[in-house]
Parts: sequence; C-alpha cells; structure tokens
Amino acid sequence: MAKVAFVAVGADNVSVEVLSQQLKNYGHKTMLAFERALFDDQMYYTVGWLNKFLNNEKSLIQDIKQFKPDFVAFTVLVDTYHWSIDFARKLRQHTDASIIFGGIHAMTSSEEIIKKDEVDIVCVGEGQDALLELANSFDAGEINYSIKNLWFKYDNDVIKNGYRPVLDDVNLLPYPDKSIIKHRWNIRDYYLTVTNYGCIEKCTFCQQNFYAKLQSDNNLGRFFREKSPSNVLEELKLAKEKYGIRYVDIKNNVLTSSKKWYKEFLTRYPDEVGVPFRVMVHPRQMKLEYCELLKNAGCDHAQMGVESLDEKIKIDVIKRHDTNKHVYEAIENMEKVGLRYSLDFIFGLPGQKVEELDKGARLVASLKNCIRASVFWCQYLP
Repeated sequence: MAKVAFVAVGADNVSVEVLSQQLKNYGHKTMLAFERALFDDQMYYTVGWLNKFLNNEKSLIQDIKQFKPDFVAFTVLVDTYHWSIDFARKLRQHTDASIIFGGIHAMTSSEEIIKKDEVDIVCVGEGQDALLELANSFDAGEINYSIKNLWFKYDNDVIKNGYRPVLDDVNLLPYPDKSIIKHRWNIRDYYLTVTNYGCIEKCTFCQQNFYAKLQSDNNLGRFFREKSPSNVLEELKLAKEKYGIRYVDIKNNVLTSSKKWYKEFLTRYPDEVGVPFRVMVHPRQMKLEYCELLKNAGCDHAQMGVESLDEKIKIDVIKRHDTNKHVYEAIENMEKVGLRYSLDFIFGLPGQKVEELDKGARLVASLKNCIRASVFWCQYLP
C-alpha cells in the first residue's frame, strides 16, 4: 500500500479530497497537511507579523514526517506556487518521498516546474487515474514511468508522457474525502463540493479557457461534464448524516448548463437535503423561473459574474457572451423573487474607463438584495 501526503494552503480543496478518496478506495493511505495561512492566504490579504506568529508549517512538517509518505502531492495555483516551492524545499530535509506538483499552474507551466529541484513529478492533466496508477505501481514494487498525464525526472532526464482522455462519466468519481480535513475545517457550517467540470463559457480570465483549449487540441473528450442530480443529492444527504452539515457551497463555474438538470435538482433539494446553499450563476441563465426555483429551494446566495459593463471589452477582451441587457434582466428577476445575490467585477481590464466603474458602483448602490460586490483586479497569468 502506498502512502500519499497531500499539501493544501489557504482553503478547502475538493480536488484533493476526491484524489484522497480515490486512493483509499483502492487500499492506499492518505493524509492532508493543511496550512490555513492565516493573514497570508497567498491570494487576498496579508499581515506579515501576524502570519509569522500564527503559521503552523513546522507542525505540518512534523505530521508529514510521522506519516512517512511515499509521495507528497501539492495542488498548485499561480498564487500558491511560491509558497508551495518554499514548503517543498523545507520538506526535502525531512523526507525522501517523491514530490508531485499538480493543479492548474502545473499544467500551464509544466516546463518551468519540472526543472525545479524541489519537484520530482508534474501532473499535466486530470489526476485521479494517473495518481492511482502511480500508487499501484509503487505498491507492486516498481514505479511505472509511462503513466499518461505524468512527467517524471529520471536519470538526469525528463520523461514527458502524453495526455490521457478526460473522465467522461464524472458520476464515477468518489465523493470528497472530508475526513482528511475535518480536524482543521468546520465542515458542519461550510460543506464545499463541485458537481461538474467545464463551463458554458470560455472566458479569457478563467482557467476553463486553458482546459477547453487543451482538451480540444489533444482530442481528450467533452469539455462540459456534470454529475446527475441524484448523484449530487446522495452526496449531500450522506454529508448531512455524517457531519450534520448546515450550509452547502457548490463551487461550480455555473451550477449547470441544463434546464432539465436544475429543475430536477432544485425541486428535490428541499425535501432531500434542505439546508441553505450557495451557487454560481450566469446572467443569460437567470430567467424568472430559475430564480424562483433557486429561492424556493433555499438558495442563500447566488454569485453572478458581471465582470464588465463595457460590452466591447466583454466581447473583444474577455470573450464573454452576455450583454448588459442580460445582466439587468437577471438582476431584475433576482430582485423580484427576493433572492440574495452578489456581483463580481474585474478592474484594470485593457481599455477600461472610469465611467464604466462608476456605472457599476451606481448599479450596485441601487440594489436591495445584492449582499456583496466583489472586485477582482486584472492580473496576467501563464
């Protein structure tokens, strides 16, 4: 049996939990070293001296040492990359385990990352089957260096294996393994999950744009894939029984692409789960019927991306296919049914003018049920 220690920083990570459960289902052992990164979450907010006082890196290294892993796996975003490299460097002094980097930054910047002394393996695609194959080969006594989606350092060289098709039926994925985080995260008051892969858009500011191109260029399979309503409801019912969950956050790019899907899910949800939940939505989807179903099902928060009120920027720069008319109609419908919602905006987009930002601020100020306006500054990423 192989032993895999996962490392996560700043936030609950459903991908890590699914990978963990996948490995456990086949007899392997896992643990999670979770750095809460208080006052330095790598993305939003930093108070250096408080973070230095509260960080628990030393205890995490001790936990990993005691676990004696065969592999240590990091899921890396651009924002968490430098922290991950630094932590991996410190970890090298305490374990001979092979270090794996996966996640969106490992996929977009594979060539850079595989050169790092701190990294032995890079996962360049979906990891659930690749990591399982790696663990199984270790268990059998000899590492398989031909596993698709994995790059290996070997004899002063790099073995760059090709891509494997994406998992078409995501109902086959195990439910997230919350046991690895339950001692560090209040699952009862915040249960995070994901129910689909892909998106209805391919906006240039989002990693889904990269995934879509990668899958298309390499003929890897369908871009948008989602679990069935019954599968999702069963996961949430089990979580309610096991953890007594009181709030659910479904962190999809959009809840669904299907009217049939959301009708079934939202109609069954109150009786089968019945706790407040949060979803992400798209302006084009927010017809009155959908808003009513969300409200009646117990949706506590619908997060909607506006991004820009300049329609030329929307089409030419971020490749977003909704108009201001869609945005205003969606807001009107959410207000009409009394649905709580928030609006996301991006500042600093190429060509953006102050007049547009002023227009957005005046819009938000006029709304009754808008509980938050989230402003994100444009950054340029690999």
